[in-house]
Amino acid sequence: MLAEIMQGGNFGHYDERGKDMRNGSTIPHAIWKLKRVMKLVSSYPEEALCEPFFRVWHWGWRKVH
Repeated sequence: MLAEIMQGGNFGHYDERGKDMRNGSTIPHAIWKLKRVMKLVSSYPEEALCEPFFRVWHWGWRKVH
């Protein structure tokens, strides 16, 4: 986890890996985030596997409110 934090910076803002996808449109940006989170499945499976479901729920919540 520390290696990922050191390489990516605060919430991945300084991560040079996948820079073109990170700054792209909605779908490539979502794929980039999913790949970044899935790297953590071996260490934090519950959080990493729940994150995509939360992201979809949160998107729907934002549309309603």
